[in-house]
Amino acid sequence: MKRLRVRIELGDVIVEMLSIVVAILLALAVNNWQEHVKQETRLRENVANIMRELDVNQRALAALATRNEAEARAVDREVAKLERSGEQIDFDDFSTFFRRTAPDGLGVLSLQDVAWSVAQSDRSLAIMPAGERIALAGVYEGQEQLRTYYGRLVSTLEIPESGDRFAMLASADLEFGDIIATERSLLAAYRRVIPVLSARYGVTTSR
Repeated sequence: MKRLRVRIELGDVIVEMLSIVVAILLALAVNNWQEHVKQETRLRENVANIMRELDVNQRALAALATRNEAEARAVDREVAKLERSGEQIDFDDFSTFFRRTAPDGLGVLSLQDVAWSVAQSDRSLAIMPAGERIALAGVYEGQEQLRTYYGRLVSTLEIPESGDRFAMLASADLEFGDIIATERSLLAAYRRVIPVLSARYGVTTSR
């Protein structure tokens, strides 16, 4: 019985190995491309949600900021008047006095940040350019800072049974100053960031 000899050429082996490697690399490239497309789609969805959120916040804050500036000027005038006269606010109902300077009540706003929180937990945010991520983070940090200032103003105007009403009014004047400056800064940030995102991702907000 004759033995069957199989001759394997080195060139054939190399070609076969190269074919396998190329097939694997192509499969990986296709998989990476599909994953990138998926992440791009998710990022665009997240950006659209963020832009809608920021647009709502911007419009609400623009309306409130005008009112707060008027109230801040009124409080400032009262503080200046009391400082000139040396008069003390000795009546019991401080809220009545504050209503005279802010007849529509205290202007505070709950700015939305749900879309940003959701986006941060999504891997797609990693493919957003660093500059855009930093700009968005700055906007939402500004919102958080404003929320803190609102809380401080509300605490200042929670009147105890007794206390120095003039000191409380002066404190409210300082808190209003921080609020007005932060509101202006935040509105400017909205005006910078929203158009950039709109141009970059082709997403517009409804007006």
